[in-house]
Amino acid sequence: MRFAQIVRERDAAPICTGQARAQIIVQPVSPRVSHETHCVRWDTCAYYQGRHSCPTPSILWNTEAKFFFGNSRRSLIPNHFGPPMEARASRRRNQEFRRAEMQSKKMGRRPKQPTLECNEWTDTDPKTGTRISVVHNIRGVLATETRHYESLALGLQDMSSSSDRQRLEELCENTRDQLEKLGLPSDRIPFWIQIDDGEWEPDLAGARPQAQRNLRGSTWRKRLEQLTEPLSKERAAGDVLYALTALLKRPGIDEHLWHINRAMNAYRSFSLAGTINNLAAAGIAARKARAAGPAVKRKRANEIRRLIGVHAENYWSSHPILRNDASNTAAQIVMTVNADLITRGLLPPTTEGLKAKTIGDHIRAVIRG
Repeated sequence: MRFAQIVRERDAAPICTGQARAQIIVQPVSPRVSHETHCVRWDTCAYYQGRHSCPTPSILWNTEAKFFFGNSRRSLIPNHFGPPMEARASRRRNQEFRRAEMQSKKMGRRPKQPTLECNEWTDTDPKTGTRISVVHNIRGVLATETRHYESLALGLQDMSSSSDRQRLEELCENTRDQLEKLGLPSDRIPFWIQIDDGEWEPDLAGARPQAQRNLRGSTWRKRLEQLTEPLSKERAAGDVLYALTALLKRPGIDEHLWHINRAMNAYRSFSLAGTINNLAAAGIAARKARAAGPAVKRKRANEIRRLIGVHAENYWSSHPILRNDASNTAAQIVMTVNADLITRGLLPPTTEGLKAKTIGDHIRAVIRG
């Protein structure tokens, strides 16, 4: 089955336009080529070549539009087919994409990045019982989640469950909680005062003494700068909180928050996707390896000792006179033990193997129990 999707067209005339908010075109999706879909606002009134009007572009054709909210993407897939005339435009774009990819390979290899892990599963909406297909991608410390809804109404309802302002306000609340958990000021208490040479205290209503000869005041942000170091996580948290609260106070900002949210998340992913993601992924892998290192070494040593004990018992069964004679037994079984350990992967093939003295020490440990 072939679907169609709404994408932003950069140099072609628009088929659907809506109040100068976005220039969009409906095109079929080839099952062999993946397209990056840009966002289209669904609150615009769209027209198809000036003849047919509809409240949303999804009524015209089978469309797929991905909406970026925070760090997740949601797509809506209605059940209508796109016009055949758009298949030719889609094939041309696919050919251009392949040519650009071949040109990038000729220019040089892309930088090595962490391996992409893709997980897919199906959720069920508890209220309606509708299935939701979820695709979760992880590359290093970056992660995205795409949710495909079978029902257009359910997708719109889920997307409208929280506004962009609510999401930014939740981010501000979490930042305030983190600062106060560390004993640092936030904008929940905007002003602070110091009486004489005492401690800084919150400037609460009616808390100031009637007459003080030495009274100093400060804002929460100034106090935070005095208590934190430059380029620290705490200082960065304060800067983010101050910038977001100032942004949300601007008049008429709500209609721009969707674009601001998307730009913030896109730049964050872009800044992390290069060297930072590689270093972070390598650091996480090294930490896990160090944490598992002692346990792995103990397990490997115990397995080597167990196999040496098996070889010693086999040798003693045919040479009972040497039972419990660790040195002479080790000298006789050293070649067989090393060959067995290399075969089982407990020793690298290039190594000389264990010395007879080391094998003797293991035999003595087995004898002692």
